[in-house]
Amino acid sequence: MKKLFTFLLSVCVCTFVMGQSVRPEAVIAKAGDVKPVIDGVIDDVWATVAQNNVILPFQLEKPTLGAEGTTYWKALWDDNGLYILCVVNDDVWYPWFGTTNGNYLYDKIELYFDTNDILLDGLGAQTANSGNKQIAPDPTDGKLDGSLLTQAVAGGTVQYAYNVANPAYNIEYFVPWESIPNKDGIVFDKTGTMGFDVSIADNDNDGLGRKRAVWSNDGTRGSAAENWANMDEAGYLTFQGAVAVIAIDAITITGGQIITTDNGTVQFSASVSPADATQQYKWTITSGTGEGTIDKNGVVTGVRNGTVLVKAVSADGFVESNEATVTISNQVVTHFEVSYLKDGDFTQGTGTTPSAFWLGGGVIMDGVAECTNPSVAVLPTIANPWDWTFSQMMYVPFAAKDSNYVFSFKAWADAPRTFTVDMEDVANGYPRYGVSTDATSTSGTSDWTFDLTTTPTVYNLHVTFTNMLATASQKMNFMLGLATPKVYIDSVYLVTKGDFILSAKELKTSSSMKVYPNPVNNTNMLTVELSSANAKVAIYDALGQKLIEKVANGYIAKFNVSSLGKGLYFVKLSNGTCQKFIK
Repeated sequence: MKKLFTFLLSVCVCTFVMGQSVRPEAVIAKAGDVKPVIDGVIDDVWATVAQNNVILPFQLEKPTLGAEGTTYWKALWDDNGLYILCVVNDDVWYPWFGTTNGNYLYDKIELYFDTNDILLDGLGAQTANSGNKQIAPDPTDGKLDGSLLTQAVAGGTVQYAYNVANPAYNIEYFVPWESIPNKDGIVFDKTGTMGFDVSIADNDNDGLGRKRAVWSNDGTRGSAAENWANMDEAGYLTFQGAVAVIAIDAITITGGQIITTDNGTVQFSASVSPADATQQYKWTITSGTGEGTIDKNGVVTGVRNGTVLVKAVSADGFVESNEATVTISNQVVTHFEVSYLKDGDFTQGTGTTPSAFWLGGGVIMDGVAECTNPSVAVLPTIANPWDWTFSQMMYVPFAAKDSNYVFSFKAWADAPRTFTVDMEDVANGYPRYGVSTDATSTSGTSDWTFDLTTTPTVYNLHVTFTNMLATASQKMNFMLGLATPKVYIDSVYLVTKGDFILSAKELKTSSSMKVYPNPVNNTNMLTVELSSANAKVAIYDALGQKLIEKVANGYIAKFNVSSLGKGLYFVKLSNGTCQKFIK
C-alpha cells in the first residue's frame, strides 16, 4: 500500500508540474569530485552548468539588471547540499549600509525553498516550520571581496560569499540539506520536486520605490503574493542522478526512560529494517502529564515534571516504532523553556552569527539585542514605525487561541524615545490578531506603544488571540521606526498566564540576574546582568568558597574567569540571589 501511494503521489506531482507550465523548471546536475569554492568567483566548475535567467519584474516594478542573460543563477548538488551561484549585472551597487537603507530599499538576493511533498499548499517562507524557507543574508560592510561568511538558520548553517565589482556583483551559497527540511523536519528526498525561486532586489536610491526581478513568481498570477507569503507560484527543481530511497518496513527504539535533574537528558536510538533502508525517520514526543523536547538525534530534554511519550516515525508517516514512556522529575520551569517566542534570552546568536529565530535590524552582543535605526534625516523614505524592525515568526496553536497570555520583555535606549511592538497576521492582510486591554495598547489589539528610557525596564503585557484565524501566520515585531536612539532588548518571552505565575514563583531566586555565556566560552569572560544598579556580585566554587567579588558597573558586572579551573561555580548577590554556571 505504501509503495502504491508513493507511486500515485509521484504521478500527481508530475501531472501537477506539467499542468503548470507557466512556472520555469530547472534540472540540477550533480557535482563531481571538484566542488565550487564559496567565494563569489565563477570557478571553471560552473562553465558547463545550465544558466537560469532572472528577468521577470515583480508586478509593476522596474529593476535595471542588464540585458537578458546577464543576470542569472546556476546550481549544483551533492549528498551534503546545494551550491548556488547568482550573478547580478547591476548598474548601481546600493547595499543596506549605504546612504539609504530601511524599508528593504537596498540591493540583496533572496533564495526561496519549498521542500514539501505537496507544493501547492498556500504556505510561504514567513510560516515557521512549514517546509518553506527564505535564505537572504545581507551584504556585510568590509566583507565584499569573497570572504566566506555564515548564517545560522533553523536546522543548519548556510555558507555564503559576496564578491562585489561595483556595481555588478556575484553571490555564492552552500545550503546544507539539513538547513531546508520539510514541514516535518525531514531532509528533502532528492528524487522529488522542490519549489524554488530567486528574487533580486535592485534599489538605486532614486526615489522610485522597490524594484525586484524574479525567476518565477512575478506576483501576477495565482495568489499574486510574494514567496515570503505564498510559494505556490515558485519554479521547480529536479535533481539529476538522485537515487530512490529504500523504504523502512519497521522501526524499533530503545533508550533511557528516567530524567531526574533539571533539564536532564536521555538518549534514544532507533534500528530499522531492512538494514539497508535509506528512508529517513523523525523523532516525536507527546506530552502526557509532563513536558520535554526531543532533537533530531533522539536526545530527550526534560522541561516539566511528569511523563512524555517518545516514538520514531518514517518520513512518509506509514511506519511507527514502539512507544516509550519517559518519567521526568526535579524540573524548574523557566519562562524561556515554555515560551512561544524562541531564544528570547539571546543565547544562540552573536553579532557575526545571528540567531536562527530572529529577523531584521538587530545585532546580538553579550546576550542582548542591539537595534540601531538609520538616521531619519538621511532616510526620508522611512515614514512608518514598521519600516525598520526586529522580528520573529511564532506559532500559538489555534486550539489555544482563547488562553490568556503574558508577553514580556526588557528594553531600554541610549536616549528617551518612543517604541512600538505588535503581533500581526502576515498571511491575512497584516491585522493585529491579538486582543489586549493594556493601557499601552493603541486600539485594544496586540499593538503597544511605550516611552523608553535609558533605564532597563521590564514590560509585562497581556494578550489573548480570540480573533486569530486558523490560517494566521503569526509574527511579532519590535518596531524601530522613526526614532534614532539605539534600542536594547532582552528577556523576551510569550507564555500562558499560568506559566508566567508558576515560573515566576519558581525562579524568584534568579529573576533579578542573568549570567552568560553559560557554559563560559573560550573568551573566559563571564557577564552578569542585573535588574538593579551597582549591586555587589561574587563568584563561589562548589564548596562555597568566595573566589571573586566586585561591585557592578551599573547593571553589568564582567568577570575574567581564566584563572578558574573547569567545573561548577555560583554567582551570588548580597540579597541571596544565586545562579550556577559552568566553565
